[in-house]
Amino acid sequence: PTKHDGVVIYVTPEIALDQSLPTYTGGLGVLSGGHIWTAYEMKYPVVAVTILPRTGYYRQDVSGGEMVMHYDRRYLEHILHDTRVRLNIPIVGKPVCVAVRELREGVFNNCRILYLDTDIPENETRAEGSIARTNTIGLYGGARAQGTNIDRRITHSLILGRGSVLAPRALGIDVALYDIQESHAVFAAVELMDEARRGAAPGTEQFKKALERVRSQVLFTTHTPVKDGNPEYSLRHVRWLSGYDEDLLRAVGCTDEYDHFKMAEAGRYLA
Repeated sequence: PTKHDGVVIYVTPEIALDQSLPTYTGGLGVLSGGHIWTAYEMKYPVVAVTILPRTGYYRQDVSGGEMVMHYDRRYLEHILHDTRVRLNIPIVGKPVCVAVRELREGVFNNCRILYLDTDIPENETRAEGSIARTNTIGLYGGARAQGTNIDRRITHSLILGRGSVLAPRALGIDVALYDIQESHAVFAAVELMDEARRGAAPGTEQFKKALERVRSQVLFTTHTPVKDGNPEYSLRHVRWLSGYDEDLLRAVGCTDEYDHFKMAEAGRYLA
């Protein structure tokens, strides 16, 4: 904050602030909540962007000897506010509508937070609308019982990454830095690189200058430096869902001959 004019966009898959706002699943959420609480207390210019899962943390009961999970969704009406901003984020070349909801600055003594939500009526009027509505149903693509699969996990990360770039712009936020937490959010940096290079191929002078510009805007932290915490996907699969050029994806996230797009490697390369 002392070296840059503008706002730091803190990008994270989950944030734990209060039990009445169960948009988290575990440790990263608690860590992110601590970061943005500290930023608010120290008056740092931070705005967080995250996913709004309909099935985040849950309340447990026992019924008939079986554990039952209850999800509380009342926070939508009582805590979060609709900014009325709607983003169109392409998935497999088709636009998915993403609502931007907001936790206003000072609530729970925290910074302003933008929540990205696809479970909205606007998606019903589009092709495969019922599928689009489930893209943010649960964190990291959701639980097995919700039908999670690789497509949904990649899509979840694409919505978080691209939305973290597009939502602040739509709200007129002057961004100085993107602080990306964990590899699940790394498509924010890929989106910035795709814009900055303007179609330039890897190895060209324009590509190198674009890379320098992006690296000056991006911070990346991985809190889980083990393979299980840093997903790898088929390069062709990521390209199919995202629409990014293969040469860009290969340059920023592939380090082996098996065409694995490594999310953490992309974050390291672009930061």
